[in-house]
Amino acid sequence: PPTADPADFTHKVVGDLHWVLTSPHLLAPNAIVPTLPDEQAARIAARSHLWLAALDADPSPLLEFLQSQRNVRRLGFYFASLLEFWVRASPAIGVTDAERQLLVQQQVHEGLGGAVLGELKCVFAPSSADVRHWESHIKFFAFAGTPAADGGQADGDAAHRRLGSYVGPFLGENLLHRVLELQRKLAITDAPNVRSFLGRRFGRPQPLTAVKQESVLRGWLFYPLGSAR
Repeated sequence: PPTADPADFTHKVVGDLHWVLTSPHLLAPNAIVPTLPDEQAARIAARSHLWLAALDADPSPLLEFLQSQRNVRRLGFYFASLLEFWVRASPAIGVTDAERQLLVQQQVHEGLGGAVLGELKCVFAPSSADVRHWESHIKFFAFAGTPAADGGQADGDAAHRRLGSYVGPFLGENLLHRVLELQRKLAITDAPNVRSFLGRRFGRPQPLTAVKQESVLRGWLFYPLGSAR
């Protein structure tokens, strides 16, 4: 299928929608947290070419959806809402009935009346595919140091040191913190009671054994001028 370029779109909001799925993941595919592969995201976007073109001709469905969401003037909420619109409306993803096949911002508690363990940002169940769990962030980090040499390994303490070298705008925030948070949130769908709930919610055979967990981490990494990446 033909691919689109952000410059192809007349309406900025449609270009933003395209960017949400087609911009590179901030992490490598073999990172310490599961990722939505860039190649897979690009295939979804390519198969959605005619849908994106129709939205660019008439963006009212997208604009109406955004107006129904809270805090979309804040970047993180805007990003999450655009990603949710992909799941709800793109014909390439295969959610044909969002009321039955999509779950967003679902709080998970530790037992009846227990403390909140977390929130499932986006879980969906295309008709002929596994249940999928997406956790997403858009973040900006600056490289603030040289991590210790690690022989090219991508796991363990060396990987943690590398990720910790990218710092965010808030005190104590860095890329390692964000990755560990993504790990924690994705792992919520490993819990047996959550799997049972999702099986009932999506009408899947019990016990639900397959949940495809993927992070969608977008943004920018900034480096000092002249530094080697």
